[in-house]
Amino acid sequence: MITMLLLMSATLTEPSNMVALPKGNYRPLYMSKTSPQTKVDAFSIDVTPVTNQQYLTFVLTNPRWQPNSIPQIFAEPQYLQHWQPIADQKTSEFNDENKLVTLPSADQMNSPVTNVSWFAAQAYCKAQNKRLPTVAEWERVASASETQENGSLEKDYHARILEWYSRPNSKFLPEVGLTSANYWG
Repeated sequence: MITMLLLMSATLTEPSNMVALPKGNYRPLYMSKTSPQTKVDAFSIDVTPVTNQQYLTFVLTNPRWQPNSIPQIFAEPQYLQHWQPIADQKTSEFNDENKLVTLPSADQMNSPVTNVSWFAAQAYCKAQNKRLPTVAEWERVASASETQENGSLEKDYHARILEWYSRPNSKFLPEVGLTSANYWG
């Protein structure tokens, strides 16, 4: 399971890497056209997912969230499984408990961090003075196409989503900001 980490602002000011969405409605993709819409208040969200580099900075300054230090109750065995151990590198510079350090590969530093537990995501958000989006907020953002707030109004919207889901997974995700943005940016 791949889990990407996106952040919500806990403040009223908009950093340049965030976008403000006005209040609005959306209808979940799996609902019929006659199903009621869900109302969502105004909120802000990061323009791109959190990268491996950003999350690495967090775990280096918060050692308890490093893959080899996090208590099992706060992470599944797949937590940051795509990060690789540094061969024979045991150093207190990175880890107070002198455990083996794991890092993302150099070519994945600007790709979205994946395999992050909910608890670790919450801790990251708190450290950034932000929060995770609610399900309704995330679905509102995700329901947009490249040109419309409500992408489901476009003729081929559902076909494009199904085509995207049918593609085989690549081993690594592309760098953030290189794929096309939706209506919200």
